Amino acid sequence: MSIMPFEAPATAEAAPTASQPQRSLNGVLNWLVEQTPEAVSTAANDTDAPNHLEEMDAERREFLQKVLGEMESSDYLASVKTAIQLLTEPEAPLQARLDAMDDIAEQCEDLNVAQDFVTIGGLPVITTNLLSTTPEVKWRAADIVAILTENHPKCQEQSHANNIMSLVVPLLKHDNDKVRLKAIRAISSMTRGSQDLQDDFLQHEDAIPSLVACVHPDHVRVSVKAIVMCTHLLRMDPALGDKLVQAGLVNQLSTTLLRDEDAQLWEYALQTMTQLQATNNAFISTVQQDQPQLVQALQARQQVLGQLPQDDKDARREEMNYLTLIFQQAQL
Repeated sequence: MSIMPFEAPATAEAAPTASQPQRSLNGVLNWLVEQTPEAVSTAANDTDAPNHLEEMDAERREFLQKVLGEMESSDYLASVKTAIQLLTEPEAPLQARLDAMDDIAEQCEDLNVAQDFVTIGGLPVITTNLLSTTPEVKWRAADIVAILTENHPKCQEQSHANNIMSLVVPLLKHDNDKVRLKAIRAISSMTRGSQDLQDDFLQHEDAIPSLVACVHPDHVRVSVKAIVMCTHLLRMDPALGDKLVQAGLVNQLSTTLLRDEDAQLWEYALQTMTQLQATNNAFISTVQQDQPQLVQALQARQQVLGQLPQDDKDARREEMNYLTLIFQQAQL
C-alpha cells in the first residue's frame, strides 16, 4: 500500500518549527526519522549540531495515532469483509457472488489472511455455499475450504469444529467434474496432518466408495486427484487397503488404465498399486484371479517403456521402478 502525502494548503504558511506539532503525515514521518539512533548519536556527540530531538507532545501523538488508525482501517481484510457481507445477502446476483468467492480464494492464499478469515467468522458463510444448488458456487466453496485448510492447523481445527467434512464428502458424488475435483482437493487439504479430520472423513460409510468411484477413464483430471488421494490414505493408514480393495479400486484402476490412451494416469496408478500390494494380500489375489487384462496391460506397458530411447526412459524412471516392484512382489 503506498502512502500518499496530504495536500498542502493553497495559502502560504510558515514551515513549522521543531517545537510546533507536525500536522501532516510527512511531518510526523520526518519527526520519526529525526528520532533515529543516528540522530541521537549525532546530537550527543556534536554540540554544534541542531537539536531536533524532542518528546512527542500530546497533539502530535494524537495525530500519529489517527493516521495509523486510518491505515489500519483500510486493512488488508477490507475486500474479504466486503465479500463476506455480499455472500450473506440472499438477493445478491450470482455473478457478484462468484466474484466475491474468487476474491476470497485469492486473498486466502496468504496463510495470515486465511487465519483471520476464519477468526472474523467467514467459515459459516462458506459452509452455506457448499449447500448451494449451483455447481459454480459449490466448487468455489470447496476450493476455499481447500485453500484455508492446506498446511494450516488452526483452520483445520475450525473445519473440524464446524463439521465441514460432512458437507464436502457428498460432493464426491456430484455429476459435475469440477465439483468432484475441488471436493477431492478439499478433503486432501483437510486430512493432511489432522487426525480429527481424517477421522471425520473415515466415519462416513460411503466416503471411500465415493472416492474410488471418482477413478474413471472418462474423467482424467478427477481420476488423477482421486488416485493420489487413495495413495495418501494408504500412507496415512495401510490398513485402509482392505477398504479400498473392497470398494473396487483394483477394478477401477484396471478399467481406467486400459483406456488411458495418452498414458496420463500410469505413474499415479502404479504408485497406488505398489502401496496396495505392500500391505494387502487381497490386492494380489484380486489381480491374479479377476484382472487378467490388467496383468496383460502391465506387461505391455513394461515392454513399451523398455523400448524407449534412454532420455525417455529416464523421464519414466519412477514408472519403470513401480512396474518392477509389482512384478517382483506379486509374481505376475
